[in-house]
Amino acid sequence: MILPISPAATAAAPVPFVAALRAGDYSRQNLRQALQCRGETQQQLFALARERRRAAFPREQVEARSVIELSNVCQQACNYCSMAKGSDIKRYI
Repeated sequence: MILPISPAATAAAPVPFVAALRAGDYSRQNLRQALQCRGETQQQLFALARERRRAAFPREQVEARSVIELSNVCQQACNYCSMAKGSDIKRYI
């Protein structure tokens, strides 16, 4: 769900920790403040998150894939998951 951007969130001077996050400073203190912020400060943080998401996913689409497991028996000797042939897990069919 995408929340609307409040006009004040984009017009207000950035809160220092939001500006620091924008610059890539993910210190413990900045992250703590991000988790605790509310109101207009939170709207600034949401605006930053939207910018980052749009930069990472310009088409605004994400493709997710998953393996549907019917058993934990696999013939592949890869290192991808714990079901690989040769692992020491208890097998079921």
